[in-house]
Amino acid sequence: MVASCSTETRKESPENLIRFSTQLAAGQWHLDSSGCSVCRFELFLLEDSSCYIFSRNSGGELMATARLTENDSLILHPWERYRVSMPDSTHLLLEDVRSGNCERYRRSFSDDFHRELQEKLRADSLRSELLGWWKMKTVPRAGDGSNTIQFLNTDRRCAYFSMYFREDGELDIHPENSLDELIVYNYEVNDGNVELQKYCVGDRYPVSIGTDDKLYMIMRNQVSLLDDTLEFERLRRLP
Repeated sequence: MVASCSTETRKESPENLIRFSTQLAAGQWHLDSSGCSVCRFELFLLEDSSCYIFSRNSGGELMATARLTENDSLILHPWERYRVSMPDSTHLLLEDVRSGNCERYRRSFSDDFHRELQEKLRADSLRSELLGWWKMKTVPRAGDGSNTIQFLNTDRRCAYFSMYFREDGELDIHPENSLDELIVYNYEVNDGNVELQKYCVGDRYPVSIGTDDKLYMIMRNQVSLLDDTLEFERLRRLP
């Protein structure tokens, strides 16, 4: 799973590694790559040897939980085992025991990685609720009746739309509920927001799901320049 990004790094010789310990490795780690199109994994290693693995490419999904063993191996599933080592206190190496592929992670110096983990878990829960079809229930309009919603990094404006949150981290938007028109974004759920990205241009929109199973999203009205709260109802599919 971790080696699927094909960002293979050279193996460090044993003499260049520091002594590994769970206390030293505890923290938040990012795949050591750059760019907006690469695989983006995040690891949280805790002092009790538990591990949480998130994929920002699939919307912030909790991909797996794992545990460190006494022989410095990370066990994801009975068929997935990674050898863990540290060239220094700010980098972590995960080597696939079967293939030998090695991934390099960089420490994220968070003020409180335990709090960051809880936020990620809440975001994963919200992401699970967002998956599927949503159709706008309220149609915001400016005083002159003109269409008011302009989509990120496009020239398209419309009065209403439907959207489909996919499990692979893509959001399909159908302006005016038309299956013949499609705008696709990458999305990530984070801290009560949906962050949309298209061609490395991104923005975030506050979202929530009410007790009535309605989705509420705040977007900017391009005519009045005020924030509109858009209300959506869940659909099994777009009619």
